[in-house]
Amino acid sequence: MGTNSDFSGIAMSLAIATVLICPVALHAEEMLVKDGQKIAFMGDSITDQGARSPNGYVCLVISGLEANGIKVTPFPVGISGQKSNDMLSRIGCDVLSKKPDWMTLSCGVNDVWHQDFGKGIPLDKYKENITKIVDMCQAAGIKVMLLTSTMIGEDQVNSKNQKLIEYNEFIRNLAKEKNCPLADLNANMQAELTKMGSDLSKPGRVLTADGVHMNPDGNLMMATGILKTFGLSEEQIQKAKNKWAYRPEPGKGEKSDKVFNMDFNGNIDAVDAYGRKTEAQGIFKTAEFAEGVKEKGIIPSVPLYYYMPEEFSFDSGTVLLWLKADDFLTAERIAEVKRAEYRNVMCPLTFSFKEIQEDKKINNIEWGLCFRTDMDKKSLTLETMIGGAFIQQDVTSLVKPGTWFSLAFKWEKSPDAKTSKVKAYMDGILIAEKNGICYAGKDMKRDRIIVGVSTNGAQSWRGTIDELTVWDHALPDEEIAKFAKGK
Repeated sequence: MGTNSDFSGIAMSLAIATVLICPVALHAEEMLVKDGQKIAFMGDSITDQGARSPNGYVCLVISGLEANGIKVTPFPVGISGQKSNDMLSRIGCDVLSKKPDWMTLSCGVNDVWHQDFGKGIPLDKYKENITKIVDMCQAAGIKVMLLTSTMIGEDQVNSKNQKLIEYNEFIRNLAKEKNCPLADLNANMQAELTKMGSDLSKPGRVLTADGVHMNPDGNLMMATGILKTFGLSEEQIQKAKNKWAYRPEPGKGEKSDKVFNMDFNGNIDAVDAYGRKTEAQGIFKTAEFAEGVKEKGIIPSVPLYYYMPEEFSFDSGTVLLWLKADDFLTAERIAEVKRAEYRNVMCPLTFSFKEIQEDKKINNIEWGLCFRTDMDKKSLTLETMIGGAFIQQDVTSLVKPGTWFSLAFKWEKSPDAKTSKVKAYMDGILIAEKNGICYAGKDMKRDRIIVGVSTNGAQSWRGTIDELTVWDHALPDEEIAKFAKGK
């Protein structure tokens, strides 16, 4: 299975629109970025998420360069919700102080989008902010690649995208004026949507997860555009795509019924059904976890991504893990949620898949395990799609900050394979059960197991995780109860 793709067939056959480079086009053999250089990626949540997932555009750029013998040191400095004034205020500490050779700048979406609620940046001030950012970087000897802002909704006719036209036109002109390479990702995005048959007069979810933030195909579009702007030829781009499409070879020999197991006993390696070690994927190196890995358990500071084993079963299965939550009602935590409401969700575990539908369209599916905090009610709700059923359960009285608790989920397909029976357990006791979607027999592509954070990298677990195991069948209740007595 080594040639199977982590991306859809659609994404793998992308024909990206010509990337504009100012002031003159590069020859195919002229590479702008060199081996051993440092690249800062400045931006908003699109860049933040692009660095947190191995499928994100920042990670794809780094691995795409590496596939062509160019190893660089990345500095991901995207922050959710930020605008040009925010990026200008931190350009010194987040970029100049690190002395990178390059900086890519993706800014404009929030400057326009936030005008809907009185917090955006008008065009004249945006021009001033971006010009200052470029001038400061160039004065420090840092080369700047400018990125036009991607769409705000996949319907180009909406008012925000129409307003964004002037902002992107300024970026194109500034690139010429300042002699900056330009990755015209907005033009690429519109061209790709048109190629894929999208109606740009209607909202869609072809390249984005929510109209703004990229899905894997959107990240692929962004990364390809940036690599072309760095000077990679079509042959080199194909080398990058081959690396992006990598999947581990299937196992051989005696197989365990534990298809994925992590004990976090001093490291963050996972073991598959054949006893093979699997290292975490992505831009963040394992060294960053040195202080987080304890004798037992891990405190995730950055997300961990693992290839999902082909042995993962949609017919039936069980997930077991131990969790210990931080105090989720501290004054600091409440203030954080007030600043960014999405932070009220904590996700210790996510499974991501792709369902290939009969019309060959790709349906991205997530089985997420999350805890939602209500700061006003001081409550905690378990929310999960593991097994294909959406379960919501108040667990305020069951989760004590600083105390270990076990969670287990098991699913079994019905005799007619039309539904799946899903059960949730806490500390070995059944707390919820529900019928859900049965994916047995469907054309499913296994993608990632994500530990410590949601798929978009924004909603992280606040606490410790230990002893995560995935089984290829539904364990009996007594086995789940036995597991719950393990601490």
